[in-house]
Amino acid sequence: MIDITGLTKKFGRTNAVDDLSFTVRPGHVTDFLGPTGAGKSTTTRVLLGLSRPTAGTATIDGRRYVDLADPLRRVGALLEAPPIHKGRTADRHLLSVAQTHGLARSRVDEVLGLVGLDPDGVLWLRTLLRDLAAEGRTVLVSSHLMSEMALTAQHLVIIGRGRLLADTSVDDLIARVGVDQVLVRAREAAALRDLLVRHGATVTSDEPGALLVGGLGVETISGLAGEHRLVLRTRRSGNGSSSRSPP
Repeated sequence: MIDITGLTKKFGRTNAVDDLSFTVRPGHVTDFLGPTGAGKSTTTRVLLGLSRPTAGTATIDGRRYVDLADPLRRVGALLEAPPIHKGRTADRHLLSVAQTHGLARSRVDEVLGLVGLDPDGVLWLRTLLRDLAAEGRTVLVSSHLMSEMALTAQHLVIIGRGRLLADTSVDDLIARVGVDQVLVRAREAAALRDLLVRHGATVTSDEPGALLVGGLGVETISGLAGEHRLVLRTRRSGNGSSSRSPP
């Protein structure tokens, strides 16, 4: 479990993180959401012991990262622009990390065997994150794309200018803010209907090949369709009134 409590980090007179508190519990994928400059990276760096907080604490299972006996056996992390030697292959880089932390060579092969490549890499990553959470692990993903996280996360921690804006489930947020209905046209409408219903949408149909979808946004619908190789056209339809997509 990850606990961020009263965390503040200042750079000069600027509060990159300002009295931030939230908990990431095991068994769920939690999205750490906010625009660029919101304080996500700073919070993560403090959590991983790469930056000292001005005030407050950031702990993993009740302990600071630097106080964990075998941190690499307990915590996996990937930050933007990781410090990887340009002349090293992925295999050599992971092997050097494993050797410095007492991990077997077989673990390197196991990790490389899990890696997905484009164009299926995004789907692979979603599946990996969900599987890790299903194993009872604590999963925190930093992002600024709500549409992508709606397909992956069950919980959201949203920050802006270093402050907490929301700490809620994805379902509760959607119910609170509401989502316009979207008219979707697809050649494989039946398959698309089943897919969207499985992801919590309400779907009605007034004509062949057309679906009126509520509860999911345009980007989420498009992402799901693309993930399952379904071609569609969408158009937001306002407060539930049907509208036609252009021919």
